[in-house]
Amino acid sequence: MIAMKKVHSKKIEFSTSCKLRLKELRDLESKIYIEWGGRDRLTSLVTKTLLVKFEKAEALFKNSLVLRDSQEIIKMVEMMFRAYAALISDCRDYGFKEIDPHVRCFDWDGQIWYVTDMDYQVPRAMNKHKAEGNVHFISIQELMRTIPKDLMEMRMEIAMMFQGSKFIEVKK
Repeated sequence: MIAMKKVHSKKIEFSTSCKLRLKELRDLESKIYIEWGGRDRLTSLVTKTLLVKFEKAEALFKNSLVLRDSQEIIKMVEMMFRAYAALISDCRDYGFKEIDPHVRCFDWDGQIWYVTDMDYQVPRAMNKHKAEGNVHFISIQELMRTIPKDLMEMRMEIAMMFQGSKFIEVKK
């Protein structure tokens, strides 16, 4: 029989200032998600050189979280603020704009999709974002028209039988 030594890992707490700066970074990321469609959209619009620099900064930041050194994390958070500012500045320099409140941006299988609620909103989104290259546009209204009637009826029955249920995946 092999005796195993029980190791107690000491939980390292972040300093108050570190927690505050991390919260501020998460708030900035939430704001970027709302205003710009998130990190995926921003990184798809910038130069490759800036993208590589941003990804390096992100890796350094994530590594500092693993090391759990509050002072190092604070330095890396400051670096991430500068990195996000550089992404936004680069996007603006190339004429790219924030997304409108009625438009959502998704990275679906490596492709950027702009989704509006109604069909009539698609042309405005296209006009604003078509210069971004290989992007796609669709409305929820159009998506709803593509759902077969029997599938929609089945969905309604399930929703009535099981409150809060949702489809995860539909396979053909």
